[in-house]
Amino acid sequence: MLSTPLRPDDAAADLLPRILVWTISVLAGTAIVLPLVTLRFTSNCGSSPSKSCVANLQQLNSATEQWAMDNRRNAGMRVPLKALVGVAYIKNTPTCRAGGKYPVLLTVGVNPTCSIGDNRTRDPSDDHVLP
Repeated sequence: MLSTPLRPDDAAADLLPRILVWTISVLAGTAIVLPLVTLRFTSNCGSSPSKSCVANLQQLNSATEQWAMDNRRNAGMRVPLKALVGVAYIKNTPTCRAGGKYPVLLTVGVNPTCSIGDNRTRDPSDDHVLP
């Protein structure tokens, strides 16, 4: 059976709806995925240094408490940061990724602080303080 070739008008008429459907589906998929991806990355960018800082503050607090138990010290006693670093308590001196500074003397029973603190914003997720 011989088939007759499609005329250019028929080929274009058949191809145009397929291109339109494909274009609409790609645009719809992009419209759904793009806001989700953007939200995911923008919400973590600002809070990442603060989360790292809070983790450092927790490490400093735990090391201070452990040092106090090992050395039979009571709350209120002060311990230099250098006494905690490089031994069994903290491997390396922690640094705030946002440029904040930690105290050189830590007090047993008192949460350590970062010089950035709550940074005077309404968003608590970017604070550099222990909860």
